[in-house]
Amino acid sequence: MLYFKLLIFPHPLTHDYYPNQIPILNFNSPMVWLAILLIVTVIVLMIVSWKRNPIISFAILMFAVNFSMVSNLLFNVGTFMNERFVFSASAGFTLAMGWLFAKWGERSPKWAMYVLIIILGLYGVKTVMRSFAWKDNLTLFTTDAKTSRNSSRINAAAAEILVTEAEKTVNPLKKQKLLDDALYYINRTKYIDSDYYAICDISGRIYFASKNYEMALDSYLDCIKKNENPITYNNIFAVGVNAYNDTAVHVAHRAFKFLTEKFPENIDYLYHLSLTYRYMEKFDSAIIILNKIIALDTCHSDAYNQLGEIFSRYYGNFNKGEKYFKKAVECDSTNYSALENLGVLYGIVHRPADALYYFKKAYEIDPYNKNLLRNIGLAYQNLGMQDSANHFLNR
Repeated sequence: MLYFKLLIFPHPLTHDYYPNQIPILNFNSPMVWLAILLIVTVIVLMIVSWKRNPIISFAILMFAVNFSMVSNLLFNVGTFMNERFVFSASAGFTLAMGWLFAKWGERSPKWAMYVLIIILGLYGVKTVMRSFAWKDNLTLFTTDAKTSRNSSRINAAAAEILVTEAEKTVNPLKKQKLLDDALYYINRTKYIDSDYYAICDISGRIYFASKNYEMALDSYLDCIKKNENPITYNNIFAVGVNAYNDTAVHVAHRAFKFLTEKFPENIDYLYHLSLTYRYMEKFDSAIIILNKIIALDTCHSDAYNQLGEIFSRYYGNFNKGEKYFKKAVECDSTNYSALENLGVLYGIVHRPADALYYFKKAYEIDPYNKNLLRNIGLAYQNLGMQDSANHFLNR
């Protein structure tokens, strides 16, 4: 029925008729019987007109043959309905209308012309106005989501294109508006079909861009339940890293704990989990994880550096701290943090010459770090070299 309606009155138009936009009806529905009556009437008209008005019969046959290939009656075309499916079939409808107008024009040429001009004008205006919706994907999806309100596919597509635009937008107000709109459409998708897989992935992106890391993590964990894939694990890792950097450490800990349970020998996941334990001051747990990393990679410089920081800074065990810092530098001579940590440790235990040595090694890597310049100046000062101390302290 909708195809017949759109042939005569093409409004509103949309590119998407995904379930549940087209409702499933049964024989209790008047629309079903109306459609059957219309089809029977057209078939009877084709038979009756075969000899008297063969053009009408030919037009109906042209429509029926073309439409049958996309009607899902002969074979499944993969979707319930699409406006483009009736494009070639509409040639038959146009032929019939043209013949009827020609016959009318023979009797009332003026009125036929007026009506034809009005119809063509209205169709022309509709064609031009609809063409604006095809400007780009953002315009098309957000326009058609208002028409195909019950389609999970178009609502999800609108949400996805909006969050993609938001990810590229610098203006914070515009970005928030795009994210709010994206959230509206993805929530509508969830309302229509809660099992639609795209919901969890797009929701994760929306919440991640909004810096709502807890909801982003929950969304991606839901994706993993539905379909495990490497991209989603990478997204969970990204949530953890960004949550940690934004001090949402409880979320980061959940993310890295989940990942290390799934991939117990992934060093990146283990290392980031150790950082969350350290932040939460669960130093014993951090040490266990860091030692596990070293068992997997005997020269993991950052793991040794973290152990050095925990033992020297939190336990006051400078001997162990020195051992781990030196091992970190041995594994990676360009580990700036380990070099600086060694310098600080030697400064605390009153070994200024050793402190200066490691500070200058760090200086070769980053000669503009204000804190490092101050430490070098203090080391020179402790060595009694005031001119050199002033050179660095005044920079």
